[in-house]
Formats: sequence, structure tokens, C-alpha cells
Amino acid sequence: QGMGYFVNKRRYRKALLTVGSHTKSIAILGLPSRTLVISQKLIICPENIRAKLLPPGEQKIIFLERVSFIDDEPVALLSAFYPAKFTTTLIEQDLNNRSVYATLFEQNKITPKHANTVISLEFSNERLSRLLDIREGTPLFHLDSSTWSNQEELFEISSNYYRVDRFELEYQQS
Repeated sequence: QGMGYFVNKRRYRKALLTVGSHTKSIAILGLPSRTLVISQKLIICPENIRAKLLPPGEQKIIFLERVSFIDDEPVALLSAFYPAKFTTTLIEQDLNNRSVYATLFEQNKITPKHANTVISLEFSNERLSRLLDIREGTPLFHLDSSTWSNQEELFEISSNYYRVDRFELEYQQS
């Protein structure tokens, strides 16, 4: 017997043309979306991040992890580290359904200016599969970024996973 018919769901374009807010880029699509915070805490900084993001002697860092939904379907896992000086902004605020970049601008006048991003294709493990409601081993776009502010300060190191069945990446060269 054949497999029958199946309907491919729409894929959303994630523009890599400018540095910007994930929340804002999803809102532009005009679809019902939300972002759910699953971790928002001050932690001891992992060794591989400490030298890049923290001044000598500091050990605490903010870890923020969120799941992004479109039409109530989980489509991306967004994880990022920020210096502890943003604790009031990023720990004491409700960041559900709110742009981190907009919050940083409102409270600290910080905006992203440029980023270095490495894109790879990875396969979901048990945790990613559970959070994104996909089968283990499903391919995902993995974007690792270091983002500098308008004050030329590295303020974010992120590791984001996007479902390849729901996103395509757009990059423009000139």
C-alpha cells in the first residue's frame, strides 16, 4: 500500500540580512506567535563562554532559554548568555512574548549592531525533540552567534535551533 497524501506545512523565511530580534522577525509574518521562557536565571558561567563575555574575575552570567511558537506549534529553541550587569533587565522582567532586544534597548539603550554567526545542520537529541515536539534525529538549523552592541561591546552569545521543516534561511550577498 502507498503512503497516501500528506500536506507540507508552510516554511517561514528567517532573514540573516541584518542583526535583529527573533520576536520581531516572527511578528512580521503576521501569524499568531508567542515566546515561552523555560529558563531565566543567573548561573556560574561555563568556561568556554567566560573569557569571551565576562571581564576578568566575574563568574556569574545570565542564561535565558525560550521556545518560540507559531500557530501554537514550537518552531525554535532560543538560548543565550548575557553579562550579569543586565540582571535587572533580563532576570527581573517577564520576558514571555517579549523581545529581549527591545527590553535591553528600553532599559539600557543597548541595540545589536553586528554579529558573527555560524550556521550548521544538526540532528535533534531527546531534549530538543521534546521541546520542539519533533522526532529524535530530526534535522535542525543551528545558529551560533556572538552579538556586539551599538557601544561595540560583546553582549550576547546565543545558540538557536530552528526546525528545517518550518524555516528557510535567507542570506544576501553584495
